[in-house]
Amino acid sequence: MKLVFDTSALVKLLVEEEGSDEADVLWEQPGRRHASAIVLPEARSAIRAAERAGRISRPRSARVRDELRTYWDEVVVIGVDDPMARRAAEIADGTGLKGADAIHVATGLAVGAEDTVLVTWDRAMANAATELGLAVAPA
Repeated sequence: MKLVFDTSALVKLLVEEEGSDEADVLWEQPGRRHASAIVLPEARSAIRAAERAGRISRPRSARVRDELRTYWDEVVVIGVDDPMARRAAEIADGTGLKGADAIHVATGLAVGAEDTVLVTWDRAMANAATELGLAVAPA
């Protein structure tokens, strides 16, 4: 199985929140884990936002950023080149997704195998991915 993690799914591995247990189970599935290159800066931003909102302490934020590096080292990173950007633009046009969400869906399509699953908790992204033929988890 090939799992494509969006930012929210990866952050659930790092910051305890609703869906974290499911994210852990999915991460532990056999197979390769993929993510768009945009996930790293988005995840760092989300961690800092959690700190600013008081959901995690400053020391915990630093530890979580270190943990992120460990997870990131296990991910096959899919870059956002011109063809990927154009595909994401088409997806955004056709589905109304935000640009970054369209990139996550385009990343899943680029991985392309029948056994590819986009891991997201974003309902609009999941609906668009399903319409385009991608499997989605959690279901």
